[in-house]
Amino acid sequence: MSCARALISLLVLLQMNGSWAHIPPRVSNAGRALHGDQSGPFHAEDLQSREMPEDPRGFEDLNSGLPAQIEQGLGLKRDRNYIVFIKKAPQYVFDFRTADHLRRSLMTMSTSDMDIGHAMLAWQCQAGGGRVDAGATGATGEQQNQSLQMLRSGWGLSTFMSSFRDGFLNLPQEVEEVIDEANQAGRLRFLAMEVTNSECRKMLTWLKAYIKHPKEPQRHFGLSLRPDKFEGSGCGSFAATMLEQSGAFPAAMTASLWRRIDVPTHLMGVGSQLPPFTDFYKKIPYNQKVFGGSIMSDHWSCRPGWAPCPQLRIADPEMLIHLISSYEKAAAEIKGRGNAGLGEAGLGLKAKQRRVSFIVDPMERNLEIGTQLIDRDFDRQTAVMEDAARAALKTHLAQGGKLRQGRLMNATGLILEKGRSK
Repeated sequence: MSCARALISLLVLLQMNGSWAHIPPRVSNAGRALHGDQSGPFHAEDLQSREMPEDPRGFEDLNSGLPAQIEQGLGLKRDRNYIVFIKKAPQYVFDFRTADHLRRSLMTMSTSDMDIGHAMLAWQCQAGGGRVDAGATGATGEQQNQSLQMLRSGWGLSTFMSSFRDGFLNLPQEVEEVIDEANQAGRLRFLAMEVTNSECRKMLTWLKAYIKHPKEPQRHFGLSLRPDKFEGSGCGSFAATMLEQSGAFPAAMTASLWRRIDVPTHLMGVGSQLPPFTDFYKKIPYNQKVFGGSIMSDHWSCRPGWAPCPQLRIADPEMLIHLISSYEKAAAEIKGRGNAGLGEAGLGLKAKQRRVSFIVDPMERNLEIGTQLIDRDFDRQTAVMEDAARAALKTHLAQGGKLRQGRLMNATGLILEKGRSK
């Protein structure tokens, strides 16, 4: 179960055909390149299933209790309200700062056992009369590997702008399965925060509206969809919107979760076949087929003189992880790195640091690989997020709030709880 398969599918197709770009990118905007084109037939084995998509899940299905690992491991107090953000970190670091950064990071990756990760939310909200709402979910979809089929058929980067009608929301038991997988892979991260009952209920009110909306947004899964407009979502955009809807996180922090990246029109195609349960992007300007080698042998970020590039608004998986890291880093700095519970020894900050790999030369005259640490110096958004986390944590502590370390299976993380007047 993963966030989106479009990026993985592009890597699979290119590496299967040996089509990494070994020539400088084109800088023109007329038609498609011929380098490394491959159409390839559709293969039945590429489809995981031709069964109908899962039935939409109701709120009662998602609100059937906390995942067992959270219930047993975090020691959440039964009479309080919590939001728990859970992230299965991607195996590789995707650099979404710009479209060309993304392309250059993709070129360093291997498809061997690739996993793009998942993002999920759990909650415990007081419902009055001694009742408690507790559950967990995340958004998933593209169950039939449609992206690979689109890329093979010549849709090019139109694939990233398309969406799939086999989406659904995870049940708590499915979240449990992802937690187990992430723990076994050593890529489990989490942040638990006690929130007000109003914040908790605001998040659940939005979730109920999303589930009951007449457009059935949970059936629609894709990078280009806006969950806040009930269009549907990807897994990262769904989790980011849930966090935003609660109002429990600083606006500067949640705004920094999002990136906008170009999708050049001359690398968008119209394929010969359309996979099942697929809604293709309706504003493709050229009646052409674009295949994998063409995609990777050209720039992705829009250049002067090009036709206007549509943009993807995407929840950056690394910024979702950096939200968790920013709180942990701020806790270590404020409470002192020697603190056994919250310092580097306790939270293992160095072991959790993420680095992006990329092709150093933007023109790719050579394929030297460089790396960059994702910290406050990575770009403006990481700095804004770290500053927002530090300010929020200082306010939390000034108001009598508490910090403690929690353990979710083998993963350590931070738990923020409110102070109580004596």
